[in-house]
Amino acid sequence: MVFSFIWPHVKLFLLHLAFFLPISPSARRNANYWLAFFGKWTLCDVLVMCALIGMFNIQAEMDVLKLWDELKPDFVHLCDGICAGNGSRPLGGANCTELCEEAEAALSTTLLNDATLPSSDLAFAVSMRGLTSMYLFCCAVVLSLSLGVAIEFLDDRQRAAAAAAAAASDGAAPLGFAPSVQAGLSDSGRGARFLSATAEAEFGGGEAAAPEWRPSAAAAAGGASGGGGVRGLWRRHERAAHTALVLLQLTLTVAAMCSPLFMRHVDGTLTAALKDRGFDFDGQVSMIQMGVLAGAAGGWDYLMATTYWSFCIVCPVVRPLSLLLLLHAPLGKWRPLLHRLSRYLSYFYAIEVMLLAVPLMHDSFGPMSQSLVNRNNLPLCDTLAALYPHVKKNAVGDPLCFSIEVYADVGYWLAAAAVALFLLSGFDGSPTHKFVHREVEPDDVAPPEWAMYARAITRKCRRRSGAQRLRE
Repeated sequence: MVFSFIWPHVKLFLLHLAFFLPISPSARRNANYWLAFFGKWTLCDVLVMCALIGMFNIQAEMDVLKLWDELKPDFVHLCDGICAGNGSRPLGGANCTELCEEAEAALSTTLLNDATLPSSDLAFAVSMRGLTSMYLFCCAVVLSLSLGVAIEFLDDRQRAAAAAAAAASDGAAPLGFAPSVQAGLSDSGRGARFLSATAEAEFGGGEAAAPEWRPSAAAAAGGASGGGGVRGLWRRHERAAHTALVLLQLTLTVAAMCSPLFMRHVDGTLTAALKDRGFDFDGQVSMIQMGVLAGAAGGWDYLMATTYWSFCIVCPVVRPLSLLLLLHAPLGKWRPLLHRLSRYLSYFYAIEVMLLAVPLMHDSFGPMSQSLVNRNNLPLCDTLAALYPHVKKNAVGDPLCFSIEVYADVGYWLAAAAVALFLLSGFDGSPTHKFVHREVEPDDVAPPEWAMYARAITRKCRRRSGAQRLRE
């Protein structure tokens, strides 16, 4: 309800407010940042659907005669249980046991033997596919996230152009911009300081060539001298520390994609009977397998698969690779462009959303599958309970007939560790991102501006304290 209905509409409403209200550029920039940061949670249902496709990908195949040989010793008992639980009287007044014995003899002599059926296979598959509404919702979510990135791109261009005009007129407010933009340019000189030489060449310089990138003076001084104490040690080794974080995060991400994300365990007396006959429905599914299964049916499922691959496979790998290039490669004039593209890629990282899908399936599909097949709608469950008394009980104490349980596997915990490191080295606004941003745009402060938030909280506390003293 929250991720499917409430948050998508609230997010778009807040995005419109941030775009049209006369607020300062700094406030608009931070609003766009937080909406992009939390906007990906509208994708939760789409990723849960991809996980369900992987969970319900159940296939089995067995030779018919071999299955009959496995089933024949218990056929009369099972048939008798179905017949007795049906509630109707067998034809001719015969009891259920006699009827089942006659059925077994007839099947063995007329159909299920080597002469009549020399070669045969029994195969079945259980799968799940989305309906039209799910595909439309997937399109809407992707468009919403893309719209947020497009608005942030336009806001970046407007701020850069406004700063260039302000710098050209020696700090005067530029003409042709909204009053909120003009007012924000004089906010502590921030607008005039925003545009670096590269951005000025890109947005306002016309034919001016972008200069080669070089570290800011503060970064160069810190790297050369370092200073003393812990801070000096950190400055001397900051680039190496961020590189190590990105490499570790990338390694954990790839390992999580290739390892089983969750394990499907099918339990119950019906499942135990099928396992004794060679049908085992337990299985493990990795993140890469989920992407393959999501598009296996073709058609509109390719849309689901493309969305999944983009948010859970491609962008989580490309983002750290781009950061490694920004940290070490001599990119020259392409450095600001790659920095911006890399930042936008971080908005399409959704592994943390997938981490929520597995607990949701664990909590919901056990009880749901137990209600689908039980003694009330399948009388055979009582007969199977007598044959398999070791099977666990359900919540009310009855023998469990059928249940599908989902448990987190090793890939889930690797993904959780990768997301934790991504908070430090990958998310837009992470320490690694801010380090790269200081080098690319040394006169700009990347959101979120924690110092601004701290100052606002401090001012608010001081005002409350002053008001309290006046009342006293």
